[in-house]
Parts: sequence; C-alpha cells; structure tokens
Amino acid sequence: MLALKFVKIEEYNRYLLEDENKNQYSLVLEFYGLDKPKIDDVITLDNRLLDKNFEGYAQPYAFEIIKSKNDYDEKRKIDYAILTINGKQLPIRRIYG
Repeated sequence: MLALKFVKIEEYNRYLLEDENKNQYSLVLEFYGLDKPKIDDVITLDNRLLDKNFEGYAQPYAFEIIKSKNDYDEKRKIDYAILTINGKQLPIRRIYG
C-alpha cells in the first residue's frame, strides 16, 4: 500500500499525486457516493495499480465507499483503498478499472 497526496486536480478527473519521496503519478480517478478529493487529501492504494506493466493496470479507476464490513473480500485486496479527506479516513473499493 502506498499513500499518495493529491497535488493537482486537472480536467476529466485526472489527478496528479505524489508519494512521500516526491515521486509523481498521474491517474484518472472517479469517486461515487462520496465527495471528490481536494488538494492535500490522501489516497492509500495498492502499489500494483500504479505499475503500467501490471496486467490489471487500467484507467480510469473508479471507487465507491464501503458501507459495511461484509463488503470486504480478502481475495480482492488490490481493490481496497483508503481515501483521507479533511483528516477523515474513508474505506473505499475499486468497482472498475
């Protein structure tokens, strides 16, 4: 899991994200059922989703909020992330991408 800070918001849901080492990533992200992130918010997600050589790499990645613990499937760890907005952590899961 890698924590990425939102540093720039572009058109068409393209976000420029930065890790703690100042490496930058450009991703198209969609969020359903929750507020869109703003500058300085953080998303923590599986590193493989950033690897263009990973067979599951695709964009956009779309996420929705996890409503209950029953929605969690241990076999699909790659699909789960945490979105931190204004210091509040929201568990989210990838629904496509």
